[in-house]
Amino acid sequence: MKCVIPALNIKVFGKAIQSLAKIGDEISIEPTLDELLVKAVNSTKSCMAYYCFKSRFFHHYDDGSPRPVEQNSTPRYRLSAKCCLNVFKSLNSMDKLVEHCVIKLNESGSRIVFSVHCKQGIVKVYNLTYMEEDPLICTLSKGSCANMVKANHR
Repeated sequence: MKCVIPALNIKVFGKAIQSLAKIGDEISIEPTLDELLVKAVNSTKSCMAYYCFKSRFFHHYDDGSPRPVEQNSTPRYRLSAKCCLNVFKSLNSMDKLVEHCVIKLNESGSRIVFSVHCKQGIVKVYNLTYMEEDPLICTLSKGSCANMVKANHR
């Protein structure tokens, strides 16, 4: 897997990581053929949120899988939310100082590498250890949950 996030989209990706870190202690990354899914589940498994970043969000996107892809062979990587927050801790200045961010999978060391390339030639490298995880199966269907908002016009 290799993804290159351009400078314009780094703040959006960082805000997604920050919001997922509020839900759970671990963040799950799932690269598919044409999108990157970033998920979080709370400790009691009563709340789940995910972001789906399409391949056009990235400057370069390669999921790293050999072709053709089987339906159930998508790898899932679980990272600590605190470690992910360290990469995107200064978002307000990040969009002005950073040229691009590269997310790479280092399978030999069981690490996902975040390389933040700054405009002054500085490269910040974060090596985050991951664990492979089993798929999360949701037992609740969206169709059975009717949502309704009622408010008085005054």
